[in-house]
Amino acid sequence: LEKKRRERANKPLPWDHADYLPLDLPWQIKSVLKTVFPKAIVLINRELWPELMVQARAQQIPLYLFSAFFPGHSHKMLKLWRPYLKHLKQIGTVGESSTELLLKTDPQLKVQSILNYPYLQLYTPADRKSIAIENLSGIPNCFNNKIGLQLMKPQQSLTFKASYQFLTKPSLL
Repeated sequence: LEKKRRERANKPLPWDHADYLPLDLPWQIKSVLKTVFPKAIVLINRELWPELMVQARAQQIPLYLFSAFFPGHSHKMLKLWRPYLKHLKQIGTVGESSTELLLKTDPQLKVQSILNYPYLQLYTPADRKSIAIENLSGIPNCFNNKIGLQLMKPQQSLTFKASYQFLTKPSLL
């Protein structure tokens, strides 16, 4: 559906491939968590699924949100999400404005701005025993689609910093 909308708008998709979670219904989420049995769940951007978050917390599966972006007009939506945001161990935002908005919603949230590396690619090998996190300064193909493209002037330099803090029990890793 998103692909068709983007094609009609003559805009490229901002990703190469996407997989979708099942509908956020109790019996489907229960089945997925039982089958996949994740040691942690990493959500991206604003992919907040209430039932998934509730069941993951009940099963003591740590939840993280990376590359989070919330436009300025999201404050009403965030008030609705407040009970679910508390389930997240860590939130990494792509800018100070999103961080400020989240902290206005709940000052106790663990939020960190990731300014230089606002995008992540996550890789999980077939054995599912590890995860690789690759920082990106822009989305894939940003040179052509201009989404997140950072242009530098001659002789200009940029410093990129990244840090992650996973707050979980060592026995889960």
